[in-house]
Amino acid sequence: MAASTAVVATACASFFGGAEGGGPAPLPMPVADPGYPTGYRRWPTTDAVFDEATGVLHRLYRAPDVAPDRRGRFPVGAVLVKEHVVPGEDDLVTRVDVRRRLRSGTYGGWEYESYDPATHKRIELDAEACDLCHQTAPDDATFTRFPTR
Repeated sequence: MAASTAVVATACASFFGGAEGGGPAPLPMPVADPGYPTGYRRWPTTDAVFDEATGVLHRLYRAPDVAPDRRGRFPVGAVLVKEHVVPGEDDLVTRVDVRRRLRSGTYGGWEYESYDPATHKRIELDAEACDLCHQTAPDDATFTRFPTR
């Protein structure tokens, strides 16, 4: 997704601006903000999931302003974060994965990104491989259940 077409995720809240002719401007459809999700550790979270095959702990977070509906589906603008943690005394975070719900897209409306937690720079990843795995998840391509609205 091109950065020039993005709208900051916090802009999901409704706003009105004056349009020519005096009426309110139409509301733009929110689009997930690309880039490292600064402050995500303050977001709602679920229990961490330990992957016995790799020895990696996954901590999961979701943006606070977009919860799943009663069917477990996330709205456009939802941002989910998964930390890859090597358990130990320091709990070293080795990668931060981000999933963003878009209006439409190649992967069922989800976009996949990964970041280096130290530099916040984007890491190349195989989004198709991410999506193939997530297609097996029970709720909106999401393995973990977050509280619904």
